[in-house]
Amino acid sequence: MKRKQHLAAIAIAAGLVSCASVEDRQVVNIPLVASQHNVGQIGQATLAADGEETSMSIFISGVPSETTRPVHIYSYIYSGTCTKRQNSAPAFEMNQRVLADKDNRHGWTLSRRANVPLNTLRSAAYSIVLRTGPADGNREIFCGEIS
Repeated sequence: MKRKQHLAAIAIAAGLVSCASVEDRQVVNIPLVASQHNVGQIGQATLAADGEETSMSIFISGVPSETTRPVHIYSYIYSGTCTKRQNSAPAFEMNQRVLADKDNRHGWTLSRRANVPLNTLRSAAYSIVLRTGPADGNREIFCGEIS
């Protein structure tokens, strides 16, 4: 039953975003795939063009059970895909704020900003990576490819 609720939350978020006019604001939804450290979880990042920056609203259904509370999620954008990154260092870090907000019914939400235009991210292979905090092993828990 919980999985259906998670999927419903993502569908509602995607529907709300799709109501925005593409002419007014460029918006793209990126499915986030859980890693081996976070099996069974789902996520989605909604990216929106905001001038020379990209704003992101991220929803994840859960984190590994051993993750300490409050939950710290570190967010990065890498050059390359989830399976083949071009560099070991991220192209952009979005860690001005790392605490995740608990959505009382469905999971965790994060709001992030990247100092890069969305068109730039869509013009080449980039991926969004979410990691647990250093206290939790700095484990990759989600990845999604920007298209």
